[in-house]
Amino acid sequence: MDFDSIGADESEKAAIHDFFIHATLPILIQEGDKFGIIATGTLFKIAGRSFLITAAHTMESYHPENWAFPTHPRKGTIHTIGVADYVKPSDAALDVCVIELKDPAVSAMLDVNWRFLTLKNVWLPDLSADAVLLAGYPSARTKFEDANLHGKIFIVRQKYRDGVPPEVEHSSDPLTKGIDFFIEYQDAINEYTGENISSVHVGGMSGCSVWAYRRRGLASHSFWSAEVPLRVIGIQSAFVRNNYLRAKSWGAVLATLSLLDEEIREEVRLFIERFIALTGHRPEQ
Repeated sequence: MDFDSIGADESEKAAIHDFFIHATLPILIQEGDKFGIIATGTLFKIAGRSFLITAAHTMESYHPENWAFPTHPRKGTIHTIGVADYVKPSDAALDVCVIELKDPAVSAMLDVNWRFLTLKNVWLPDLSADAVLLAGYPSARTKFEDANLHGKIFIVRQKYRDGVPPEVEHSSDPLTKGIDFFIEYQDAINEYTGENISSVHVGGMSGCSVWAYRRRGLASHSFWSAEVPLRVIGIQSAFVRNNYLRAKSWGAVLATLSLLDEEIREEVRLFIERFIALTGHRPEQ
C-alpha cells in the first residue's frame, strides 16, 4: 500500500487523521487502580440526543455501567459515562449496542473535545469506495500513567472481501443479509504513523467504526472537509488475524436506534428517503 494514498496532499491527510482522532472513542474499564481499553466506540447524535455505538459482545465481559472514557483524545483524565440506557437488538447476530447518554454533563464534556457523528456521516458498504478504513485503539498500545491514559490510534486501510469465508458460511454464527460484510486483510500499516503493525494484537478495536473512503467524495459538495471522502458504513464485529474482518452494516445501528421511540424512527425514515433519492439504493435493516 502507498502510505500517501489517503488524502490528495499533506493538508488533506492531516485533516483526515484529525477527524479520526476526534471521532474514535476508546472505551475504558478500571482494573485495580488502573484503566485499560476494552473496545472502541463511536459517538452519534440523532433527534438531538447523544449516543455511544459499539459492538454488543463487549457487554458480555464488561457491563456499560462500568465503562469510562478519556476527556480528551490526546491527553485527558478518565470519566465514567454516567447515567445511560443500554439497548441491544433482540437478534444477537446483529452485534450492535446503542447506549443513550443521559447525563447532560457527560454529553457536554464529550461535545467539547470529541466529535459526534450524525446521519449525514452515514453510508452503505459501497464497492465504489477507493478503500475501507478502520480506526480504533488497540489495548496493546496503551499505558496508564499519572491518572492519564496514553493510547495510540490505529487507522488501517483494507478492502472489501468478495464472498463469504468458508469457515463462516458453514459455522453456527448465521449471516444476516444486508448486514454482514467482510473486509479483506490488505496491509498492516498504520496510516497515522506509517508503522508496520502486523505483530500488534488488535484487541480493543472491537466495535470500532468501519469507514468508506472515496477521494472524490461520496456525495456532492461545495467545499472540501474531511467528511467529504469519508462515510461510516459499519461496525467491526470479529476478526481473523492476517486474514479478514467481519463487520455489521450501519443499518443494524439504525434498526437498533429505531427500537427506542417514534421520534428516532421518524429521523431514520427521513434519512432512508433521502438516501434512496440520492443513490437509488435502500439500506437494509
